[in-house]
Amino acid sequence: MPRQTTTYDVLLSCPGDVLDQMDYVREAINTFNETVGLDYNVVLMLRHWSISTYAESGKSGQESLNDQFVKFCDVVIGIFGGRFGSPTDKYQSGTEEEIEMFLNDGKQVFMCFFEGGKFGDVDPSQLTKVRKFKERYKSNKKGVFLPYSEEKDLQSLLIKNLEMWFLRKEKGKNNLSTKKVESEKKDLEGSLCFKTTNLEMVSDNLVLSDLKFPFDLVKIQTDIKEEINKIENIKVGAPLAKVGKFEVPCVVEENDKKAITQYAEQNGISLASDFFSLGNLKTVIFDNLDGSEEEKEKKELIECLAKKVKETEVRKYFVDNLKGVKLLWGVVTNHTHSEGEDVWVTIEIKKKDFSFPKAVFMGISKSLRDVVDQEFLKNTIPNINAPSYSIHGGNLFDVRYPSDEHLVYVLNHFFNYAINEINDIISLNYMIGNIKIGDTIYIPLPIFINENSEDISIGYKITASNIEHCFKGSLKN
Repeated sequence: MPRQTTTYDVLLSCPGDVLDQMDYVREAINTFNETVGLDYNVVLMLRHWSISTYAESGKSGQESLNDQFVKFCDVVIGIFGGRFGSPTDKYQSGTEEEIEMFLNDGKQVFMCFFEGGKFGDVDPSQLTKVRKFKERYKSNKKGVFLPYSEEKDLQSLLIKNLEMWFLRKEKGKNNLSTKKVESEKKDLEGSLCFKTTNLEMVSDNLVLSDLKFPFDLVKIQTDIKEEINKIENIKVGAPLAKVGKFEVPCVVEENDKKAITQYAEQNGISLASDFFSLGNLKTVIFDNLDGSEEEKEKKELIECLAKKVKETEVRKYFVDNLKGVKLLWGVVTNHTHSEGEDVWVTIEIKKKDFSFPKAVFMGISKSLRDVVDQEFLKNTIPNINAPSYSIHGGNLFDVRYPSDEHLVYVLNHFFNYAINEINDIISLNYMIGNIKIGDTIYIPLPIFINENSEDISIGYKITASNIEHCFKGSLKN
């Protein structure tokens, strides 16, 4: 059925060197429209000179853009990389002019600085202008300042911030119905509270859980050594010099051979010179194996060994890189007299106490991703997917996510809660959706705490789109 919608025009303003990131902006807007937009009957429309302008004479280029569509936009997403752009009649670049127009009109500005580019070939004067503008923009505290170092991160960064901007815009509207006002009066008799849990009981104090790995590396290494000895005890003959016309000699895959060899070197294990020899084992038509039972057994054992070695390397990688980390699970409880809608939780914690593990998960080498399946990650951090929550389609280990080519995308999604740093305070922003009266719901991800931290204190703020009140508090260990 037809429905009425409200359209907001979103201007993309950027110099040409970051224009190739426009697809990430477009995808972020599409995601917003398919999620928050559908719920609120709102549509965000992307505007940019390449799609929103027409030929016109008698005015400067920037003046034409301003009159045709720029000044009618509601939001601007400004992106800078290594170039500042070409000067206009009033400003050092068209992007700067458009941003200043929005700031002067009191409109929303999302200022994004791409910090992961190779700027060696960029005109130094252009790069200097970008840096000066960034410092001026930061010192004047204008708009929202969003740095990012990977191009693909722009999409998820914008999704989070567009959602937060719009939901708080809705919350700030003054056209509340009488029924809603009465509901809010009742709400203030109770509260939305943040508490912590060990997944068994909820506490008003900080409860930290140990990070325990469900495997014994020493035993695994012993098992690997025994399997190496078993393989070496299998005797096969020397390969024949020639094979038949429709036969191909069987050899160990290079990546398997490399994994086993490296493991042996790192653990002081000497491999026999013929360790990888499969004798006269051949592949004939239709991939059938032709050879002795010993040769077939050796091939199968080497393949199993290679898989176990790769899995062990990943396990050791996690153990080495997540030492000294504890988990803090958080929950929100609803003690108000109405359902909380579109609940946002902001956690503030000192930088020295906070550990951000995204780099650990992203550091898994490409060659090992085929052994990092959902079950492995699920068991590596105990209970990490125990809570259910609703944010961008489910949790990290949802079966709909393939564990191979989409691993990086999923990990980015999972760890990319909105994060800001102000002086020595880290601010984490989570959306937990709706929460019914009397219910308790987990925040989407545990907070990773440095194990050696003492006197930890975190502050929290909780807002709901249907409650004109911000609930605040703090927890200490």
